[in-house]
Amino acid sequence: MSSVKMRVGDFVPRGPNRRDFLRSIGKAGAGIALASLPLLDSCKGGGSTTPEPPPSPVPVNLQFKIYNHTQGLRGSFSKSGVQSGTALSLGASTLAAEHGIADVDTTRIAIRGENFGSLGVYKRADFATLIVPRIDTNYDIFLFNDAGAGYLYDWQDDLSARWNNWGMMYNRYPLGFYRKDLDGQTGEERIWGGEILPETGSYGVFDQLNNALKPDWAPFRYGFFDQRPTGTAGDSSYGFGLGYGREYWKSSHDFVVVNPNLLTTVPQQVAGGMAAVIESLIGWEDVTGVRTYVPIQTNGVLHQIGKDYFAFLFVRDPFTKNIA
Repeated sequence: MSSVKMRVGDFVPRGPNRRDFLRSIGKAGAGIALASLPLLDSCKGGGSTTPEPPPSPVPVNLQFKIYNHTQGLRGSFSKSGVQSGTALSLGASTLAAEHGIADVDTTRIAIRGENFGSLGVYKRADFATLIVPRIDTNYDIFLFNDAGAGYLYDWQDDLSARWNNWGMMYNRYPLGFYRKDLDGQTGEERIWGGEILPETGSYGVFDQLNNALKPDWAPFRYGFFDQRPTGTAGDSSYGFGLGYGREYWKSSHDFVVVNPNLLTTVPQQVAGGMAAVIESLIGWEDVTGVRTYVPIQTNGVLHQIGKDYFAFLFVRDPFTKNIA
């Protein structure tokens, strides 16, 4: 345990739902600080100026593709001659009904630039409003798979609302995770990825997570974990450690570890590793109040609800966009 060094921003585990407190407050505080900045042109030249009139609206053409976020393309449509600067309202339930889409949650919607481009809007609501640009534009609409992950979506949105922060703990992608053990602990390298595990019939931690972020049907990639060897650097380290006496532990932007003394089988260690990585992304412990591995996997394999929740984190995040 002596080799684990606490840093400013780490939260000592003392009760349920521990967070990387200062780090998240820092992100929220940055947004508040930006919002409070004055308009830089308001006093330009030292005197008052007459503001320029807004540009006249122009007709533009908009193209939309509708995706189920883990199942693929479900429809497309276009709108021609829409006036720029106007508000265009798009509804998940309306789109689902018009295009015969039966496998999505109609209580939330995300609209992004073409090919999983920058996030335009994410709403925990049926409808989202898009301000029409001045040029012809293509958009991707994401509706979220409804295979049982709705309670995980709700939990994540409630968490984000409490923090007034809709992003994850990292603001750049892909993510570099480098190999490093802590506390003198060691374990089997294969649990982290690189080969099929006979004990589970699937791959290790990072392979499974990366596969969930690049479904077979997708022409884009939601995100990517770059596994790096020992002795390198990155956004976080990964490996084995005592984890403050827990089965696994995380410190966002620092480390994720699996405790091999408490998780003793390969399936358990893979499950703990995936949970630790997810917790490092959201800056919170115990998704929905239980060990994070409970709702996302079975026998060390990410199941559909787990894939839905994990991809949802990236689709709704304002910093993510297509990773080539």
